[in-house]
Amino acid sequence: MAYYQSNPVRVHIARLQSAAKQMRVQAGEYRRTGKQLFSTVSLARGWEGSDAEAFRSQLKGFEDDVEKMAKLMESYSEFLDKAAQAYRQAQDTAVQQARNLWR
Repeated sequence: MAYYQSNPVRVHIARLQSAAKQMRVQAGEYRRTGKQLFSTVSLARGWEGSDAEAFRSQLKGFEDDVEKMAKLMESYSEFLDKAAQAYRQAQDTAVQQARNLWR
């Protein structure tokens, strides 16, 4: 736990790491689900006509958005990992400094 002046900052490093892992998993699931949807729609037969083509075209426009969202989720996961590492390092430094007080 780190403190800033009189306001405590409580950080649970394991929770940050767990959230980062969950976000990575969810990003992968999001990407796979999107690809599966796009593939299913593009390979679907039986629905023909201008309405079907308009739907496919509209859905195709979301492919980049799905990829951008998955990358954003991965980026956030990376941020959480780095935050956990930084807090761990700060905690380790504080512990070491405390041990060195009476040496």
